[in-house]
Amino acid sequence: MHAALAAESVGVARAALRVTVEHLRSRTQFGVPLATFQALRHRVADLHVQLEQAVSSVWFALDTAGTPEFATAAPLAKLIATEAAYTVTRASIQLLGGIGFTWEHDAHRYLKRATANRLLAGDPVTLRRRLLSRSDL
Repeated sequence: MHAALAAESVGVARAALRVTVEHLRSRTQFGVPLATFQALRHRVADLHVQLEQAVSSVWFALDTAGTPEFATAAPLAKLIATEAAYTVTRASIQLLGGIGFTWEHDAHRYLKRATANRLLAGDPVTLRRRLLSRSDL
C-alpha cells in the first residue's frame, strides 16, 4: 500500500507541476511571460528537485519489492513522495495566482489528493517513528 500511495503521489505532483509550468509560460506580466522571472524559476526548480527525489525513492522501493529491504523502502518512499506531492500542490496553487483558488481549475483536486495520500496508511509523524524504531536500520 505504501508503494502504491507513493507512486500515485508522484503522479499527482508531476501533473500539478506540469500545469503550473504551462501557466507560467503562457501568462504574461509587464509584457513578458511569468516564467522569465527569476524568483518563479527558482521556486519551480526547487519543486522539480523535490519531485525528482520522490521519483527516485519510489523507483528504489519498487526495485526492492520481494526483498526484506522493501519493508523499509516502501514506507520511506511513501513519506518522501507524499511530502513532495503536498509541497508541490500547495506551491502550485500559489504560483497559479488567482486561478489556483477557483473551483474551475484542477489545482484544488491535486491538493486534496496529495493531502489524502499524505494521511493514508500513516501520517508523516507516525511513519517517521516507525522507521526510526526499526532495529535493522
